Amino acid sequence: MIDRATLLEQIAGTAPEISGGYADIRAVIDTDGALPAATKALLVAACAAARGEEDLAREELARGRELGLSDRDIADAGVSLLLARGEVICKRFAELAGGFAAAPTPRPPSPLAPVDYFLDFFGVDELPTRMKIMSERVPGVFAGYQRMHHASLKGDPASGKLTELVLVAVNAADLAGAFVGIHAATARTAGASDAELVEAVVCAIPVRGVAAWAAAAEALFPDR
Repeated sequence: MIDRATLLEQIAGTAPEISGGYADIRAVIDTDGALPAATKALLVAACAAARGEEDLAREELARGRELGLSDRDIADAGVSLLLARGEVICKRFAELAGGFAAAPTPRPPSPLAPVDYFLDFFGVDELPTRMKIMSERVPGVFAGYQRMHHASLKGDPASGKLTELVLVAVNAADLAGAFVGIHAATARTAGASDAELVEAVVCAIPVRGVAAWAAAAEALFPDR
């Protein structure tokens, strides 16, 4: 198996500026910046797991742990993946992480009914169309989604920002600009800065290349 250093060395034999440029990008991901390097390793791992790149996900989880990544943060990323990408990808991530540690205190349910919860969460008077259709056509699914959404994004304020950053990164890796925009907005509400959001998107580049940035940049800053 070719590791990153060997790959860049081989590419340098043909195109040293390409390997050097990519090393510059990885340096931003691998060191503390707006986000700690440990958090960025977790974001790369989540993107890699979502895209089926298990070797990279495993490598980044190990690197993150060496940098101080907590079991709680890894579990929070897993929660995010179950909500946004389903059980198959969540299971893959859990296996690569060696399972998820239980939280000392389970997250409480929302006191609000599903419709009231989402109206409050988005600060609107009417549900977005996609949610209105769900609430009318499959109310059981809508209720389950509300429970998952609250537990992932609101049930633990200390974890809400990380969850949103994971969702920004994973959607960037999937070239899903519209969803990057949705989660960037809610990440800001949870306390994420523009610089943190930018670095979250950069963490998708090892998995999807600079196309991840192209898909996400305008969604991060829709008013530009």
